Amino acid sequence: MFIKPCRTTLLAICTLVVCCGIADLATAQPEQNEIVNQVERLYYQGQFEEAELLALRALTNTEQLSPMEQARLHRTLGFIYVVLEERDKATQQFINWLQIDPGADLDPLYISPKIIQEFEAAKIKYEEMVKAGPPPDFTALENQRVAVQRSLFFPGLGQIYREQYVKGYTLVVSEIALLGILAYCQFNIDDAQNDYLNERDPAFFQEKYDKYNNLYRGRYASLALAAGVYLYSLFDAIYLPPATDQSTTSLSLGFGPEATPQITLTVNLSNLLK
Repeated sequence: MFIKPCRTTLLAICTLVVCCGIADLATAQPEQNEIVNQVERLYYQGQFEEAELLALRALTNTEQLSPMEQARLHRTLGFIYVVLEERDKATQQFINWLQIDPGADLDPLYISPKIIQEFEAAKIKYEEMVKAGPPPDFTALENQRVAVQRSLFFPGLGQIYREQYVKGYTLVVSEIALLGILAYCQFNIDDAQNDYLNERDPAFFQEKYDKYNNLYRGRYASLALAAGVYLYSLFDAIYLPPATDQSTTSLSLGFGPEATPQITLTVNLSNLLK
């Protein structure tokens, strides 16, 4: 047998559901608010150590506290530290309160003059902090110092430290290649000079001279370029800000005529001028 519910019964059920929902919200939300109230009750009851511990424990989990609840806890902690004669802690708690609520104030009709005095002193410090701005950040300067030190040791290492990988590895490879060319020219130039000076056949004079001359020029050109790469790496680490690495161009340097083995250096110039 089907019984059709009357309108009064439906209305009563809906009312009960709504009331249950409101009750759930009411019990879920004020759990942290009750801790704040308990801290204040403990303070007014003179149980300062218990109030301090409870407030500090609550502030370790600020995600569950509203800004106003945090402000109340900092204010009460300030009161506690004034009573306990811990002025530095009181000042810090009052500053924390003002950072959340810059317009905060105390009513001299209900608050003791001693607390008012400490709060006003903290307020002056807070206003000075606001005028001075945030403390300077020396992280960038420290990173620059390390980058300069590494670039002094070897070109490109400072750029790699700053995560400018294309520029850094380009400078490292370029410097290694140039030093390799310099070593090759240096180790072979004496033999080429002796071959030229000891040659008695006029048909080979020009060939021997060109080989010696190319090694001679290659030695000083590679030395100059290696010094340039070193100085650029150092200049970049000191003066140029980090930039995004990009790959674009290349430069080829060759030494030696067709009659002698040709030494070619390819330098990737991507991002060197960034």
